[in-house]
Amino acid sequence: MGFASVFSYKGAAYQSAVIGRGDSPASSSKAELAGVVASILCSLRNRAAMIHIDNQSVVDQFKPLIQQDGIFAEHRRIRSPDAEWWQLIHRGYQQQGKKVNASWVRAHNGDPGNTAADAWATKAHTSGRASWRF
Repeated sequence: MGFASVFSYKGAAYQSAVIGRGDSPASSSKAELAGVVASILCSLRNRAAMIHIDNQSVVDQFKPLIQQDGIFAEHRRIRSPDAEWWQLIHRGYQQQGKKVNASWVRAHNGDPGNTAADAWATKAHTSGRASWRF
């Protein structure tokens, strides 16, 4: 399963920032979470960033697991089926300056960022490059 993080600055063409693939059969949600990690790590510190994700479940979990503070949010992160990923995303979010938001975008609907990310994810999946451990 491949993933990609692409960026556009002030309307310029989308550029690949990070691409990767899992080394084992993984769910598309884990590939999306890897893309979120990559996007946050590539985001400028203390600068607003919007991550557009075509997985509604990941977007729905972003606010309660990442953006909300407190003991209840921490408990939800720990109890999540993908707790390690959500903990990693939360640490990245905090280190970035808490300026990252996530929004849903319909997949395969002509959105230029989604189209670019899908193309790079396909390249990552079929490449012989080193993979991330999901």
